[in-house]
Amino acid sequence: MKAPRSAIAKVINQKLDKADAKKAAEDIAGYLLAEKRVGELDSLMRDLQQIRSDQGAVEVNALSAHELDQNSINEIKTLIKTKFPGTNQIIINKIIDNDVVGGVRLVMANQQLDLTIRYKLSKFKQLTTS
Repeated sequence: MKAPRSAIAKVINQKLDKADAKKAAEDIAGYLLAEKRVGELDSLMRDLQQIRSDQGAVEVNALSAHELDQNSINEIKTLIKTKFPGTNQIIINKIIDNDVVGGVRLVMANQQLDLTIRYKLSKFKQLTTS
């Protein structure tokens, strides 16, 4: 019987608290390979992000066309603190995405906030054609 993904995420969270990240990543990868569950990695990482968020550590993937400056990072942190008042740690993973023309898309465990130019133009187009 397969272990539930949520249980695996809890174990990973405990392991990350107690071990160095490289060793934990190797162990996780080995487990997923052995159990033939590599395809569940993205879902598992979202589960882990949700657990950590519940504990006050919000992790955000910030996708942008260019490197984010400190002002943008500070704005993202302020936005996250407003959205999640109990947050005691904010982790921002800065990701350069060639599909993003301008602006930023914030992706969290179970939420997404799209502040990209493409999204704003698409929304504007929908409003003007309806």
